[in-house]
Amino acid sequence: MSKNNQQARERFDSLLSTYQKICILLLFPPLMTTFSCFVGLFAPNYQMTLAMAFAFGVKQFAGEQGALIALIASLGVTAASVPLTIFGAKGKLWCYVLGMALIFADTVYLGFLFGSYETMRFVITMIIHVAFLGAYVVGLVFYLRADKYLKLHSKEILSQRKRK
Repeated sequence: MSKNNQQARERFDSLLSTYQKICILLLFPPLMTTFSCFVGLFAPNYQMTLAMAFAFGVKQFAGEQGALIALIASLGVTAASVPLTIFGAKGKLWCYVLGMALIFADTVYLGFLFGSYETMRFVITMIIHVAFLGAYVVGLVFYLRADKYLKLHSKEILSQRKRK
């Protein structure tokens, strides 16, 4: 095995590994939301700063059972995020992009809820949303770089795989 083949394989593995680690972040917003909704069941005045906007909106507008309905909805979103994360990490780009789109849609919805939040909580929640979106964009860049690198160096990477 030549040194170039080994370097190409190591570079590709590094790009792919970084992308896969970032994919795990698709689970964080729904898990944080589920946690916030669970706390909201027992603390009625809890403002759900760590929650996704959809859960906050449900809690605000659903009346007395809002916290329970928000918890059920957040469990559903978490359950949907698990396969998106798994398949996204395995290279199904559409799953990763769909997860990004859901968080983006939630961020846009958050903008419409501005009047429902206290200003500082709104700012904190928006910063959290934007940070996750930024991390997802970085993950997408790593995916595209790994894909491009694989196309450019496919002979070296695949020849090393056949020898193993």
